[in-house]
Parts: sequence; structure tokens; C-alpha cells
Amino acid sequence: MQKKSISRALLALALALTVAGVTHSQPVPLVNNTGALARGCRTGTLARIDPQWVSVEASDRPRVAEGTVTLSKVTHEDNPANHTSHDWNFDVVLDPSYQGLHSDANPVEDGQRQMEMEWETRYFPPQFWPVAGDRVWLMGRWIFDCGHPPYRTEIHPPKAVAFTRLEPTLFPGQTMPALTNRTYVYVHGRSGYYRSPVATQNYEFDVPLPPKPFVDTPLRRNELRAEVLSLPFGGPRPILTPQPANNPTRVHVVYPLALGNPDPNLRFGAVLAVGWQEVARRPALPLGDLRQGSGPPRFRQLRVTFDSLKINEDHDPLASGEWNFWVRAGSTWFEVRGLGDVDDGDTIQIRQSTTFIVPENGSWSVQTTGWEDDCDDRFSDSEAEAERNDASLADLQCLLDGNDRIGTLNRTYTSSSNFGLGAHDDTSARNGDSDTQRDFNLRYHVEEVARYPQAGIQPPVNR
Repeated sequence: MQKKSISRALLALALALTVAGVTHSQPVPLVNNTGALARGCRTGTLARIDPQWVSVEASDRPRVAEGTVTLSKVTHEDNPANHTSHDWNFDVVLDPSYQGLHSDANPVEDGQRQMEMEWETRYFPPQFWPVAGDRVWLMGRWIFDCGHPPYRTEIHPPKAVAFTRLEPTLFPGQTMPALTNRTYVYVHGRSGYYRSPVATQNYEFDVPLPPKPFVDTPLRRNELRAEVLSLPFGGPRPILTPQPANNPTRVHVVYPLALGNPDPNLRFGAVLAVGWQEVARRPALPLGDLRQGSGPPRFRQLRVTFDSLKINEDHDPLASGEWNFWVRAGSTWFEVRGLGDVDDGDTIQIRQSTTFIVPENGSWSVQTTGWEDDCDDRFSDSEAEAERNDASLADLQCLLDGNDRIGTLNRTYTSSSNFGLGAHDDTSARNGDSDTQRDFNLRYHVEEVARYPQAGIQPPVNR
């Protein structure tokens, strides 16, 4: 073959591979972490890192990020000089189009670079805390964390978040749950050290629809449901628009908060459900007739009751431990009260329950998070104090010998384990590098409240 012919052939092959999407895209450039020094990061004395955070960009404009949550927990210690409460931390694997928000110092775990997001719990209510596996859209302050060189980038704090997870919904008037994604949306302008107006713009993002549970037939079809389930703080209702209109795969959300009010004290929240409800084309025929092909997933309604917490290691050798502790089942978090003065061997009653629905091919999980408190009374009383970042000798003592990690529990149940029905007495696992294994035992039990067979063959079997 002539050289010109070979060149033409190679060019044609390259073009064909490009059209087919085989060519490898160039990696997105990461932010050089040393740029934090030019933006104002500097390490002060042991008692004080000032500033603690600086914006990555001089404009300090809010940035949007999207991705998947890999870890969600409360941090066991924060600098009391520039915090009014503990941060809720959640790690996110960013979508490809947002990789450029990463610093080259952001950690890589299991081959994926992670970004940590932080919002003080005083301003971030448990109803909206994320769960590992959530899809997340968020908007907030893009910063370098000056306290942890080399300097990582974070969204810290967010001012708007939307967490989406699979969570079936029993809509009013229906006898079968719909297969839905739930989205928990929270918008607030306060965070501790930083304030931002929130009611001066609209917020827009997409919520993915779950796959249709079955193929439409002459007897039954999937009906799209896109509903606002609740507005915990009132205010405008989000506008939900399925897209594309002829065969939706997602729902576009517009939260209309361009109200012209710059007050950072305002807060808004919404719980959304988007997904598929089975509808009969011929009401005289039963829904989910197995003769018409594969049916939708079956569902179970479960009730999880947290019974008690036994303290095995209080983490305070000279006095009683002062624990702050939360437990979660499904999407619901509970704070466990009465832990301000605990010793090894103590058992604290919880007696908190939550009910939720899981598809037969789905899962649910139990999680705990918390810390043992030695110096939380040192936290700044106001945001103005946190902004001043004035550290004392007592604050330094907190940083050097402060709060303790406690063990953690994270357990997932599926149909293969019968969704955990029955009683459990689970021992905590190690939390990080600290000696926290077997710190506590959590006792809880799981009941089946209702079972929903493949849609409509028979009414739900109440248990």
C-alpha cells in the first residue's frame, strides 16, 4: 500500500473512532492547591489558623456541583473559635463535568477523587441530612480549607442542597406504592462563619426518574407521578416539569425563590417524589396480571424501632462520658437523648420508630454517628464570634486534647436477609484509626407492617 493510502486509511479510522466516541477525552485540569497561598491561606499559631477558609476565586461566586454521596456523618471535633456547632460532613464523587472543582490535594479513594462538603448542624436540620448513595445537587461557597495543607477544595458551606434516593411512595387514594425517587431540598443562608442571601434567585436542577417497573401493555401502563409531598417551612412550591415531554427520563425542578429578599435568615425546604404509578387501562381487569408479562416490583412496608443503646466504653477515663449520638433507619434520623452523663455498662432507652416502604429488589440501612464531648461549651455563641476567630488557651486545649471519636454502625438489609425482620443487638465497629471497636451495642427490631404483592393481584396483606 502507498504511504498516501496508508495515511488516508489511518485518518479515516481516526475519524471513525472519534464519531463512535472511542477517542479518550483529556483529563480535566485540577486546581493547584498552592493557589490557596495566593488567595490568603496562612498557618498561624497552634491555637489559630486565620483565615480558616478562603474562596478559590476572587469573585467568591456560588458554585454548583453534582455527584454521588459516598460518606455522610457528623464530625467529632471542630475548632470552637470559628464554629458555633459541629459540621455535618459528606463526601461526594463529582460528576465528570464538575471535576475541575477539585484541588489536586483532594483525596482519592477506590480510584475516585472525593470532595468534602460541610455545613454546621446548627443550621442544617436532620430531616435533610444525606445518606451514602444519594445523588446530590448543591450550590455554595467554593473554598480552600486552610487548616489542612496541602490545601483541599470544598463546597463549604452550601446554601442549597437536593439529595435524591430511591424511596417508594404510597400516594393518597392508591392501594399500591409507586416506584419513586424522593428528593430532599433545603435552602438556607446561614452556616456559622458565613452568611449568604438565598431568596434572591431561582434554583434549578434535574431529578432522575427510576426505571419503569414494567413494560406498558394493553391492560396496564406506567403513569408518571411528580409531586411536592411537603413544604416544612412554607414558601413557594417547586415547579416540576418532566423531560423530555414525550418519553421522560428526568424531572426538571425550578424552586422559584427569586423573591428579592437578601435576608440570610430565610430558609426553605421541600420533599419531592417522582416516579411511576401502575394504572389499569381496563379497570375491570386486575392490575399486575402475570399473564400479561413481567409485573412491577413488590413492596414491603417496614417499621424499625430503636430500643436501647448500651455503652461499653464511655471514652472518658476520669469522669462520665458526655455523648452526642444519632441513629438512622431509612431516611429518618433520631437524636438519642439522655447521654450527657454515661458510664461503661449503662443502657439508655431510645424507643423511637419510623415506617417506610422498600421494593422487594431494594434495600434499607441502619447508621449511627456521633462523638464523646469534652469541650463543646467552648463553641462561639454567635456567627460574629465565629467570624472573628479569636482563640483562647482553652480553645487550644480543645484542639490538642478534645472530643473523642466513638464507634460507628452501618448495616444494610435486602430481601436475601428478609429485610432484617426480627430483633437485633449490633456491636459498633471501628471509626477511623481510633480505638473505637465495640464502643456500644445498639438494640432495635424490625417488623413488617404491610406487604404489597405484584400490583393488584390481591389487596395488600396487612400484617
